[in-house]
Amino acid sequence: MNDGIWKCTIIIFEWTADYGTFVETERVFTGKDPKLVAILALKAAIGSGERLLVGDLPDD
Repeated sequence: MNDGIWKCTIIIFEWTADYGTFVETERVFTGKDPKLVAILALKAAIGSGERLLVGDLPDD
């Protein structure tokens, strides 16, 4: 049983012009609403090239 807590981990490889190399970024999203966790993880993955910032999950 997961106690109603959902977790999604994504690993993104991003080009950093400042350092002239790729960096690996791991982002973990957790929450009680599985749809919200999935949406935030997708936003982070899609927006990584544009360096979009994803806010924290709202208080459950």
